[in-house]
Amino acid sequence: MVVPSERPEALRLPTFGDLPGTQILPLQIWFKPRNQTALNELLADQQNPNSPRYHQWLTPQEYTSRFGVTQQEYEKVARWLTREGFAVSGGSPRDGYLRFSGSVLTIGRAFNTRLMKFNASGSKFGNLRDPVIPAEFAPTIGSVRGLNNLERAVPLHTKGHSAEPRSETPAQQHQGGQWP
Repeated sequence: MVVPSERPEALRLPTFGDLPGTQILPLQIWFKPRNQTALNELLADQQNPNSPRYHQWLTPQEYTSRFGVTQQEYEKVARWLTREGFAVSGGSPRDGYLRFSGSVLTIGRAFNTRLMKFNASGSKFGNLRDPVIPAEFAPTIGSVRGLNNLERAVPLHTKGHSAEPRSETPAQQHQGGQWP
């Protein structure tokens, strides 16, 4: 079962070879919510002023017990990762993720993916294929994070650029009850 990972434009970048097989990477598995239909209904009701559940928020414990990964599911994934050669280091069902680490070789073997360098030093790396997980975990695992570090920063504001000045006032732009 292929699970999505964050691979921003990695396939269009030039590569500089494989990451060293012994390099250790920290990773996270994020779990899918259970009872997705019930969760969607709850979210809609919490936003509907006509619903008795309007603005009736859940505590983290309530959310985890109703929609989070179960302790048994969490432990099953942790055991699988340990059998594959990873070191499980944190997370919990309440957190919604499992933190672990392993060598590039272990990552490639366990997730059937390949980690490449996207600069000569290897400080920028990423996976060429989405990771593959055992089918039994498809209902549980939502994503595998940490397989790349290719995030691109986008500035919220660029110096020297401003909106074009308008020659009309908002009242002049408002015509026949329609705003542009």
